[in-house]
Amino acid sequence: MPPAHAPRPEFRFTEADILFDEHGVVAVNKPPGLPSQATRDPSRPHVGSCLEEYFRSRGREVAPLVLVHRLDKETSGVILLACGNERATWLARQFRGREVRKCYHALCHGWPAADDFEVRSYLSEIDRKTGRVRTVHSGGQLAVTHFHVLRRAPGPGLSLIACEPHTGRSHQIRVHLAEQGFPVVGDKFYGAPPARPLPADLASFAAAHHMLHAREIAFTPAPEQPVVTVKADYPAKFAELVRLVFPGGG
Repeated sequence: MPPAHAPRPEFRFTEADILFDEHGVVAVNKPPGLPSQATRDPSRPHVGSCLEEYFRSRGREVAPLVLVHRLDKETSGVILLACGNERATWLARQFRGREVRKCYHALCHGWPAADDFEVRSYLSEIDRKTGRVRTVHSGGQLAVTHFHVLRRAPGPGLSLIACEPHTGRSHQIRVHLAEQGFPVVGDKFYGAPPARPLPADLASFAAAHHMLHAREIAFTPAPEQPVVTVKADYPAKFAELVRLVFPGGG
C-alpha cells in the first residue's frame, strides 16, 4: 500500500504538465477533479502533493511549495505555486494589485447576442451549507468579468467564451455566466437544465466535469524579469467536446 502522502496514479503529473519552472515559480496544468489545496482527508492528493511527488520522482528537492491562487476542483488549467515564502509574497502582491492577467475558456449553453460584454456584481462568500455563491445587493465583494465569444455552435446551441476576471472572487465566472443565461456546460451548482438539452453523445462528456478551463496566465516571475505568459492545453474531455461541437477547430 502506498504511503498516505503519495498521489493516486490518475493524478500524477508528467513533464508535459509542467508549464513553467523558473525563478522559484512553477506553473502546472491542473486536471479537473484534483483539488488545488489539501482537504480534510490527508490521503487525498492535491496540486501541491502531486507536484512534490513529481519532483521527488526526478530526484529533486525543493523549498516548501506555496499555492499562490486557487482553481475550483472541477476547473482545469494553469495554476501557480511558489518555491518558498519569499517568491510567494512577490506573486501574491501582483494578484492583490490586479497585475496578473488571467484568461479562462468556458463552453456554455446559449448564444450571447454581443461578441463582447462585461458583468459587474457584488458576490457573497461561499455559503458553508450549500457551497454556493450568490449575487447580493449589499455586503458582498465587487466582481468584474469581461467576456468575449470565440465561437458559436448553432446545432447544440453552445458557445465557447473567453473569460477575463478583473477580480478574484470565488466562483465568479460561473456565477456571472449563469446569471446572464449562459451557464457553463456540466456545472452542477449553477447550471440549471438548459432550454435545449444536449444530444446524448455530447451529454456524456458534460457529465464528467464542468467545462471551465484556465487557459492562460500572465505574471512577472521575479524582480527585473519580463512578464511571462503561460498557456495550458485543454484536458482530454474538454478538447474532445470542443472538437465535436466546433468541427474544424475551436
